[in-house]
Amino acid sequence: MTLAVLLAGQWMSTAQAVAGDTGSSAGPVISHPEDADNPYAAAVVALTGPAPATTMDVLPASFEMHMGYTPTVVTGVPTDPDGGCSSPVPLPDRFTPLRRTHDFGYDLLRAAAADGRPLGSWARFALDRMLIEAMQRSCDDPACATAARVARIGLAWNTWRQFGGPPTRQESIPQLVSTTVERALVDRQPTEEFS
Repeated sequence: MTLAVLLAGQWMSTAQAVAGDTGSSAGPVISHPEDADNPYAAAVVALTGPAPATTMDVLPASFEMHMGYTPTVVTGVPTDPDGGCSSPVPLPDRFTPLRRTHDFGYDLLRAAAADGRPLGSWARFALDRMLIEAMQRSCDDPACATAARVARIGLAWNTWRQFGGPPTRQESIPQLVSTTVERALVDRQPTEEFS
């Protein structure tokens, strides 16, 4: 019981620290120097920038081979047309297109890793920030704003738990618990923030 309380406290405090204050935009995303020649870095920068449709101009040819689909552009924003974005709590329908864009962004990270050149954690943090800020902008009532805050903490926890690396799919409850414990006990890299 004590271990469960300690882990829950660690999770909440770390998730809040990682999520940071997303009330103001951190400005344009610029990839880290170690990823400067990685074509997937250019795609993440375009997707999280002011003209996300330009992602299609820089999308590496290997993306479709690795991920099995071509993104669909909806109202000027590339998306995973079948993206579902898992969440343990129900989220407002207005978040669905935003989550599909985020799913596409995560697929960029997976494809980069499949190419043998995974992007640094800056890319995942940028994609998470993009989703959270879009959710917050879409809200016009307290229930939606609360859902966006809950999603922000859950997203931050998941990114923290996976060390900011390429996201994994369909983890079981035991896997979620074991990776949370591992992350809480092993600090492999400094915590970055969404702000």
